[in-house]
Amino acid sequence: MKWYVPDYYPLFRCRADKCRHTCCAGWEIDIDPDTREKYRGITGPLGSDLAKYIQDTDDGASFILQGKEERCPFLEKNGLCRIILEKGPEALCQICTDHPRFRNFFSDREEMGLGMCCEAATELILTRKEKTRLVLTDEDADCEQLTDEEEALLELRQQLTDIASDRTVSLREREKRIAVSCALTERQCRTPDAAFLKKLDILDGTWTERLDTLKEKNADTDLAEYEIPLEQVLMNMLYRHLPGAVNDGDAQGRIGFCLMSLSLIRDLFLRAEEQTIQTLACIVRQWSAEIEYSDENIDRLILYGYEDE
Repeated sequence: MKWYVPDYYPLFRCRADKCRHTCCAGWEIDIDPDTREKYRGITGPLGSDLAKYIQDTDDGASFILQGKEERCPFLEKNGLCRIILEKGPEALCQICTDHPRFRNFFSDREEMGLGMCCEAATELILTRKEKTRLVLTDEDADCEQLTDEEEALLELRQQLTDIASDRTVSLREREKRIAVSCALTERQCRTPDAAFLKKLDILDGTWTERLDTLKEKNADTDLAEYEIPLEQVLMNMLYRHLPGAVNDGDAQGRIGFCLMSLSLIRDLFLRAEEQTIQTLACIVRQWSAEIEYSDENIDRLILYGYEDE
């Protein structure tokens, strides 16, 4: 088995209590079976509260979220995690340990990356000037053969990321070349209608307000200085989402989803009150939380790209 990560991956650091958009509120927090058993063995006040604020169902265990903000019951007012404070980070459940990291699995390959719903991860990715590349971090003697489908998909992704990172031409030209090479329709590459986007599952009402700006005329703004940040967004999308075609066989739909999403982010950025890297990072983070962290929303957007006008 071989393990790969983007070259910027080791630079990521959680902001903990300094984070403006905590991942400990507004999300379901599932508890893996091993950690659930560990929590049953904790005594004292923390053990009592773990018993009180965990619900067990046939589908597994999860924390009982609190209040309108749906906060984790162990998120302290100061923004720190009580479980970490009392038992250390090794006591966290798997989903809390991993977040915002994501994983893609192949027969003889595991890839990890950073999800852009995290403000620290997003700002790290968007402010990076160097071209993104994958690096091999580890391998063991337990080798298996990649399937023909996996090898073809990885080769396709490499071709697309080579196009996406070709800075000798504009980013819009790169997007066109990707679209042509994959026989994508115009609908698969452009921003979806705001009315459709507002029918998707929405976490935060401010996202609806941002989508309303799509009704406004584009600002006449030159985004040349933001080509590299937008390139990094596209690279992360292709890296994260194309491997899903190993399971569903729809590489074209997933590539269309990436281009459609980049177009949406660009259009929202053009309509923002001001164009700064902080504004772009905010839009990307919100897009990620609202869209790419929902399998249902991804599937609906892919289907949208295939529909007739």
